[in-house]
Amino acid sequence: MAEFDPFARQIFSGNDYVTIESGNAIEVINPASLEPVGRIADCDAAVLDTAIQQARAAQRVWGGVDAKSRAALLHDIAHSIASSDPAPVCELMTREVGKPYPESVGELANVDQGIAHANESRFGLGASILTTRMDEAMRAVEKIDSGMVNVNNPLVDSDALHFGGRKYSGIGGLFGRAGLNSFRQIKMVTIDAKPTLQDWWYPYPDDRFHSGPG
Repeated sequence: MAEFDPFARQIFSGNDYVTIESGNAIEVINPASLEPVGRIADCDAAVLDTAIQQARAAQRVWGGVDAKSRAALLHDIAHSIASSDPAPVCELMTREVGKPYPESVGELANVDQGIAHANESRFGLGASILTTRMDEAMRAVEKIDSGMVNVNNPLVDSDALHFGGRKYSGIGGLFGRAGLNSFRQIKMVTIDAKPTLQDWWYPYPDDRFHSGPG
């Protein structure tokens, strides 16, 4: 397989990276710095038809594989990514959908690496965990520095549940007992109904510290 070059006007077709010489190219610009980060081939109809035919042929082959075998193949791919350097795949995910790079790393890393990358963020409003491993979920719930953590149900909501973040996501909170307490100031009060002088009050008598002469 040819090596991927973001500036080589490549497309992935026929299980390989193919450079398209004809047609125009679309410049890909980093919106944060306005610097070019790649060039996408503006394919003509003939190139697109070839790519579509190859994709259809591959789909027919893939469709002929039984579900159990397909699952095993996908697990093998996932294992190969997890056991090697995931950086190229993480970069691809970030470039493709625009998600933060630490989030892409977290999706491919084990739970401890995912927690570490999540906590690198300056923000901490909410976090979501999707897993069948409740032991890993509870470890993540404890260690993720976020005001809210949802396990397997990111859309659950109720006025009885606390809403608030940490770090750059703000201080304080809303809803629930904890949210009500964020609008209060704590005052410590002690009351003794009988105003009686006690011998242990300050200032202490000298004989409390000196039992002998001198």
